[in-house]
Amino acid sequence: SAKDKTATKMVHYSKAITAIIMASTIQIGLSAAPCDLLTLDAFNAIAPDATFPYSYSGFCTAVTNWNTNNPSDQIFMGATEADQKAELAAFMGNIRHESDDLKAAREYYMCQTQTTVNGKVYCKPTGYTVG
Repeated sequence: SAKDKTATKMVHYSKAITAIIMASTIQIGLSAAPCDLLTLDAFNAIAPDATFPYSYSGFCTAVTNWNTNNPSDQIFMGATEADQKAELAAFMGNIRHESDDLKAAREYYMCQTQTTVNGKVYCKPTGYTVG
C-alpha cells in the first residue's frame, strides 16, 4: 500500500541521516569535503550489502570529479556542515530507495558483462551486439 511504501521510504531516510550524523565528528565549519562527512563506516552502515558498481570509493571519486570539474555547481558543498549532512542524507536515502539499497545495478540485469579497457571498466548490456 502507499502507506507502507511511505513508511519504508522514511526508514531509508532515517537510517541514512542517523548514520551520517553519528559517524561525523568533524567540526571544521564550512564546506568539509563530502567524504570527510560521509565516512566509509557510515556508507557501510547505510548500505551494508552494496554491490558493484556501488562503492564508497566510487562515490567519493565521482563527487570529487564532479566538484573539480564544476566549481560553480558543486554537490554536497552546502554553506554549513549541517547543510552538507542534510544533503548527503537526503541523497543517500533516495538512492537507497531507488536502487534496492545499492544492490540493483542497472536494475540487476543491464551490466552482466563487464569489459576492462586500459584500466577502465565498461558495461556491455546483455544482447548488445554492436562494438
